[in-house]
Amino acid sequence: MNIFETIASLTNRNRPFVIATVVETTGSSPGKEHFKAVIDRDGLVAGTVGGGAIEKEVIAQARRLLGEKGNLLKTYNLSSGPDNLGMQCGGTTTIFYEYIGARDNVFVFGGGHISQSLTPLLKSIDFYVTLVENREEFAARDLHPSVDEIVHSDYTRFIENTSWDPSSFVVIVTPAHKYETEILHALFRRAGSLRYIGVIASKRKSVNLRKELETAFPGDDRIAHIHTPIGLDIGGETPAQIALSIAAQIQAVRFNKDIAGGP
Repeated sequence: MNIFETIASLTNRNRPFVIATVVETTGSSPGKEHFKAVIDRDGLVAGTVGGGAIEKEVIAQARRLLGEKGNLLKTYNLSSGPDNLGMQCGGTTTIFYEYIGARDNVFVFGGGHISQSLTPLLKSIDFYVTLVENREEFAARDLHPSVDEIVHSDYTRFIENTSWDPSSFVVIVTPAHKYETEILHALFRRAGSLRYIGVIASKRKSVNLRKELETAFPGDDRIAHIHTPIGLDIGGETPAQIALSIAAQIQAVRFNKDIAGGP
């Protein structure tokens, strides 16, 4: 796999990474201009900036930038002296670090009609969309052609086996109340605080759902932050119209807009 195939693969898998490019050299340097290396959280994935001590330092710097989510232009002294890297090349190397971030993750539980209208909307506004469905016939690619991942799984098992990032979004549009309860309980036990949790429900059902959670998780502040009924009150009742209201609410939360929700 060449370096550009590696970049495409990491992008498709929604993994953040840094591209380190040699943009200038002076004197003797192990890396030549335009040499590139791709680094993710695990270290060097592909390419090189010249090997040796300079490459070790570049990998370490790139991993720091993955945490900072930033770019950097830095020149390294390859001559002997107090600020060099223990190298005797006698030149300098300038590296440009380009941070490539992951897209925001949204997990959609339930593959029915609302989900089928919602997932292409979320994909179109640059979310990495994972559909989770416990019914095999609804976990089908022909029903959800735009999603990045389709997972046919028991809901609790999926939640327990997933590493949850607090910036994740969750949409629950399952066909039965028992699944909504199962998913919420599993998320509260396993996932910690998430950026957004929305649950399809009527106003009366939403009240009962909150009461159930308060009984199961007394004093848990996360209950107040659940969006249920889900979506902004912009009118409409068809699956496509409801999906639009959900996508609008998610976009508002994503950009910290203070918009009241709930039909």
